[in-house]
Amino acid sequence: IIANILAAPLIEMVADLAAVTDENGYVILSGMLQTQADEVLKAYAAQGFLLQKRYDIGEWSSLAIQKK
Repeated sequence: IIANILAAPLIEMVADLAAVTDENGYVILSGMLQTQADEVLKAYAAQGFLLQKRYDIGEWSSLAIQKK
């Protein structure tokens, strides 16, 4: 799953994305500022996702996470 939207909607949809992601499936989250990435990651970690890679480019971040 790839989601390129703002941090607040990414957090709001965490339960929905978790429900449709297969075990060991990957989700790529982007569209958030670097200052918001930790908050987004915390919300997804609470749903069983683990960070695999973080990409910071300029002021923006992308997170590659995997559901465990």
